[in-house]
Amino acid sequence: MTAGIPDSLSEVLDDWISLQSTPDEEIADFIGWSVDRVRDHR
Repeated sequence: MTAGIPDSLSEVLDDWISLQSTPDEEIADFIGWSVDRVRDHR
């Protein structure tokens, strides 16, 4: 998991990011990446 983030929160975030219904733009805004970078990693 990610250092400094509780395992339970990390699991929820992973689920949220994995949902196809979650827009790339929302993820980019939340983590501070460009939309293109999010798309490349998804």
